[in-house]
Amino acid sequence: MPPSAEDEIARLERELAEAQRGGPVPTPQVEVGTQSVDTTVRPSPESLIEMAYEEHRAALSGRQIELGKYRDGLLARIEERFAEENTWRKAQKLRVHPTPSHLDELTIVKILLDLHDIAAVNLTNSRDGDDLSLLAMYQSSGDAEGTYATSESVFVRLVSELAPSMRQRDVESVIKRLNAHAKVVRRCDDPALSPVNNGIFNHTTQELEPFTPERVFLAKSPVDYIADAPNPVITMPDGQTWDVESWIADLSDDEGVPELLWEIISAVLRPNERWNRSPWLYGTSGRNGKGTLMQLLRNVVGDDGAATLSIKAFGDRFSKESLLTSTAVLSDENDVGDFVKSAADFKSVVTGDPIQIDRKNRRPVSVRVQGIVVACFNGFPRVKDKSQSFNRRPLMVPFPKNFTGGERRYIKSDYLARRDVLRYVLRRALQMQHTTLSEPEACTAVMDEFRIMNDPVADFWTEFEDQFVWDLLPTVFLYDLFMTWFAKTRPSGIPLSRNEFTHQSKILLADSSTWKYTDCKRPGTSMINPEPLIAEYDLTNWMNPTYRGPNIHGKCVPSPLKPNYRGFERQ
Repeated sequence: MPPSAEDEIARLERELAEAQRGGPVPTPQVEVGTQSVDTTVRPSPESLIEMAYEEHRAALSGRQIELGKYRDGLLARIEERFAEENTWRKAQKLRVHPTPSHLDELTIVKILLDLHDIAAVNLTNSRDGDDLSLLAMYQSSGDAEGTYATSESVFVRLVSELAPSMRQRDVESVIKRLNAHAKVVRRCDDPALSPVNNGIFNHTTQELEPFTPERVFLAKSPVDYIADAPNPVITMPDGQTWDVESWIADLSDDEGVPELLWEIISAVLRPNERWNRSPWLYGTSGRNGKGTLMQLLRNVVGDDGAATLSIKAFGDRFSKESLLTSTAVLSDENDVGDFVKSAADFKSVVTGDPIQIDRKNRRPVSVRVQGIVVACFNGFPRVKDKSQSFNRRPLMVPFPKNFTGGERRYIKSDYLARRDVLRYVLRRALQMQHTTLSEPEACTAVMDEFRIMNDPVADFWTEFEDQFVWDLLPTVFLYDLFMTWFAKTRPSGIPLSRNEFTHQSKILLADSSTWKYTDCKRPGTSMINPEPLIAEYDLTNWMNPTYRGPNIHGKCVPSPLKPNYRGFERQ
């Protein structure tokens, strides 16, 4: 007989009361033929653990508790839940559930995400970067207050406190789950904000603001911002006085360079400003001050924010992991004569474009590197990339002085590390309002010198452009001359192919008012006069084999000429 309405209402009331007590919720019985089958759905072991966790979480809401005690209390609740369920199962002569002796991976993930401000930091600040993020935890106190810690050891320690006997591969699995379940956040990319030791400096308002988890920084300056920090004057052992303003002014006598140095100090503290230039501190003599200035930059940026990477290493596959969390790249490990084979990632970092960072035995990360790249050189590097897009990046800063006679090593090791000196430097630099780096004439002159040295085609045209007699210069003639000249001036260099030489010459002379490239030109009278460079560089292929006279320049009129040439004609 089907149940009456009164019986059905009574059954539903019993089920509701059972559900409110947290007990199992029975489902209706189904009649199969004349036999009634109990279809009650009992909680799975996973559901029992989840219910115990939610109870424990609610009971400890708002309380601070050590992870070990949290773990033990939760395991006790889990044991109670399993005991209740197994009592029922024994009564029903069903197989009991084994009681867990340790926390499972997912529960550990839930606990850590609930108790700590853990996030997956999108390093590209784009939607595509959500799947290529870096696990991080906000630091609410201590030396790193206001930043997110990204070291894997932080998470290994937390997991180990909740599961001391967990195997290493399982710990790694938990960390992967953390990354998958954590909220995705983006690094603060506001160019007006600079994280310092005691807060966030706002360049727009020129005020210090408190740290907050919503503003995501991976590193900060270890120096406090003090709005009225004075410039300390220190008496040196010989009785003379020293202060950082005078010291920077004395590093260069070139107009505008000392102020540029202050602009660079300010730039390393403003990681989200796109400077689009990379200052290269250049000086061939030792003890010229550039190394000491680099130490000052490192002191104000801090070890956590300063990545040390040579310009050459930007092209190496596994050398860029330190760029993940850096706020400035201080490249003071550039050997004299280094050959930079690939400058693509260097250029991208300087202009704020994403690069891929490969990490050994870990997934690659696409990242938009924060901060300016400041490099230090005792000699010009050799760079394969001769393009204008590369030449626009470096900002050469000359250091022509030599302080050997009056060397004071304590300036670098002591004065520039003092708290009061660094507070003044920080205050002076942060209160500057510039958004571009100036380029004094002395810097432009050194950059021109570097460009000529690094670009043999540019050097070639600089030397020969005004020497040519002919008004039509065939590309085959130019290349023969270039190869002979290159062998004499760069005996250890790698020569260019003819096509590459021609291509670079076209680019170099695109805006020339003297020479214009032509695909087909009759020589006419353009090559009728002797070209003395043929004799000077012994270009036998261009000599007139029929000339027997005493004048050496007589050989310098090739015969016969071709009907047409590709090359550069004088305008």
